[in-house]
Amino acid sequence: MHSLTLTRAEEVLLRLSCDYNRSEGVSFQLFIVMGTFVQKEMNFGSQIMKFIIGCTAFFLPLKAPINAIFILISIDWMTGVYRSLKANRKFTSYRLRKSVEKTVGYVLAVIAVFVLEQEVIGVDWGLVKIVAGYIAITEVASIYENIAAITGKEFLLDLWKIIKKKFDDKLIK
Repeated sequence: MHSLTLTRAEEVLLRLSCDYNRSEGVSFQLFIVMGTFVQKEMNFGSQIMKFIIGCTAFFLPLKAPINAIFILISIDWMTGVYRSLKANRKFTSYRLRKSVEKTVGYVLAVIAVFVLEQEVIGVDWGLVKIVAGYIAITEVASIYENIAAITGKEFLLDLWKIIKKKFDDKLIK
């Protein structure tokens, strides 16, 4: 039986997978066996597997911000579809394609900033959080616009009026 030689990135990923999948030990063992089989039988397949594992390990810190972006885009999409249906607007593949393009653009922006920060600058300045935060604020604003159009109520404007009235009442007293 041949032994499986791993790079540092692959070791980190496998250690993380092992810690994360303690309850799924059987599938983790199968992954190791499959990795060994690929290395024994096909050198090209082994290289592809190493590349995929290395990329996954490198981009693992982006899991949370990209998941958050996907969730917000999904909510925006759902509220946008409901808004369109309520307004009797036609649902077209063009508008769906724009959503897909927007999602790809957002994810590529986060990845580009991550690579810039990790490989070019070499210092964690929090640029990924800034870019992901900007994207999240943009999506939340879109969700708010959809909800306001669906309900006919501007929640933030109403909240602002309440706060302003309370503030004005305290100034007058």
